Formats: sequence, C-alpha cells, structure tokens
Amino acid sequence: MATNERYKLHLKEIPQGEFEEVYRLDDDFFGERSGFELLGGEVLIKLHGVRTCDVYEVFFTLNGEVDTLCTRCENRLRYPLKGEFHMVIKLGAENSSDEDEEIIVSRDNPTLCIDDLLYSFVVLSMPLRRVHPAGECDQEVEKYLNQQEETIPHNPFEALLHSTNFDTE
Repeated sequence: MATNERYKLHLKEIPQGEFEEVYRLDDDFFGERSGFELLGGEVLIKLHGVRTCDVYEVFFTLNGEVDTLCTRCENRLRYPLKGEFHMVIKLGAENSSDEDEEIIVSRDNPTLCIDDLLYSFVVLSMPLRRVHPAGECDQEVEKYLNQQEETIPHNPFEALLHSTNFDTE
C-alpha cells in the first residue's frame, strides 16, 4: 500500500517551537486498510507539538465517529470516538521505534509516515465491546439473546448444585 503524501511529517520543515497539524480520516482512509472492523468514518486528528532542536514532543487528539460492527448483532454501527496520545519523535542516526511512545527517525531522511500510526490510534481508542444502544440491535438477535438469558441461571453455581449429589450428613 502506498503511503499518502498527506499523512507524512516532514520533520526538518517544522520550525522550532510550537506547531500544529490537522488530519482528517475518512471512508477512503479506512477503506485502504483491513484487519479490524473499521468500515469507514470521519475522524479529525489534531496534532499539537513542540520542537526543541531534534526532538519533537507531539500530542494527538482524536475526535469523530467510525463505522464498525456491533459485537452483539453484527450489524453496522456508527460509534463515537475520542482519544489522546503522546509521542516523542527524535532525529537520530537511523530509524528505530523500540519504545511505545518514542520514534527515532533518520537524519538522512527526516520524513515520518504517520498513516499507520493514526490508524493504530483509532483502533486503540475503540472499546473491545461495541454495541447499539438498548433496543436498537437486530430484533431477531435481541429475541434470541433474551431467550438464552432466560435459560441461563443467574447463579453460576446453581447448575452444579443440581447436577451433583452432595451428601449433607
């Protein structure tokens, strides 16, 4: 997959001091990726940073909505998204990213492709369980799940008590 030019940080072009960038992730952005249940969306990512010599302290703020699948009924769901992430980017001898919050970019090629990083931030901002508000899941699935809840005992040990012959003497 080719990296889109609009998702690159040209580090040498960033002036000393504070800087800001804004990125918009849309259906096309999410459509180019697979591996997670992100079907589309509109997410605005504000990057606010401070450059001090060859060190860039960067804060990413995410705000928007993504289209994903409900983990309960598997129908499409528009999910609100918010998140904040911190990174330190340094210019060094060669590219390296051994730590979670620090990236070293080669001085010979001081350009950082952040499209995968932005996608990761979106994925990390999503909860594991994403469901429609009460009553908005597929009615057939709701009916089935409600029937299943009625047959499952509320006390997990209740089934054991009835299936085992305990001698109380």
